Amino acid sequence: MEHPIQSFDPTAELAGLRAALDACDALRQRRAGGLAQRAVGVSAWSSEQHLYHLALSTDLALGNVRAIGRGSGLRLTREGGPNALAREVLARGSRERGSSEAPRMVRPPDEVDPAFLVDELGRARSALDAVEAELEAVAASDARVPHQELGQLSGAEWLRFAHIHVRHHLAILDDIESALLDGSPRP
Repeated sequence: MEHPIQSFDPTAELAGLRAALDACDALRQRRAGGLAQRAVGVSAWSSEQHLYHLALSTDLALGNVRAIGRGSGLRLTREGGPNALAREVLARGSRERGSSEAPRMVRPPDEVDPAFLVDELGRARSALDAVEAELEAVAASDARVPHQELGQLSGAEWLRFAHIHVRHHLAILDDIESALLDGSPRP
């Protein structure tokens, strides 16, 4: 099914992303000391690996948003747009589990240093604050930055993708937590 290109409200996506990152921080604090455990039936990654991946990928996505707002960057273009997969994912607001593999640059190590995780989550939060301060320029820009699977994304589309991506991993984190607490992941 072909999904039309839609416009997304960068303010709403930013607020949703902030709430999702708040949920990541809450989980990290609630499960401190138990984040390295794995629920193999749910995911090959531990909770801390998911959180590390989210911190890196969100910081990277927000860096793209900032480049779009500034109108400068090596990968910046004013050509193209989101591909069919992107239009589907962005319109639906979710992505199927296991539908892609994390790029090497945002894959977590086998063991995550808890202090480094806190630092990385802080960097993602700082990038979010910087985007918020530049949101007007982001919304006004016609620039795009490519995503390796989704095509050329605008600033609002990058924000929506980042928000969807964090929610996707929060659902996995919820299932990991459930599996570790009661031995059965939620459906």
